Amino acid sequence: MISSVEVGRMVGGTFYQSTTIPYGERVAVRVHVRNTGGYFNTSYTTRLGIQNIGTGYRELTTSNGSLQAGGEQIAYFETSDLIRGNHTFTIYVDSLNNVSETNESDNSQTVGIYVN
Repeated sequence: MISSVEVGRMVGGTFYQSTTIPYGERVAVRVHVRNTGGYFNTSYTTRLGIQNIGTGYRELTTSNGSLQAGGEQIAYFETSDLIRGNHTFTIYVDSLNNVSETNESDNSQTVGIYVN
């Protein structure tokens, strides 16, 4: 499950949370993933879908290692080629159902950001 999503900028190794990003800056997305199932898994995938009216839809994907039952990991994405305007980020975790869970409906979350 996704326990939280943070959007912002990385500056000098420090994360600054913000949903308004200056044009040309790198956007950082941290996804806190928790295995609420009772089983160990060997791997899972996290996807970040980026939607913008001007440029359409694209996805960034990362494969994650094993996640113990009750364990938590952070999946991390960065992108720098966003145009000015509103963007919708949709994060999908374990869309292939590699992690056995009691609730499969909490594996996606949507966040809006604005690039000025």
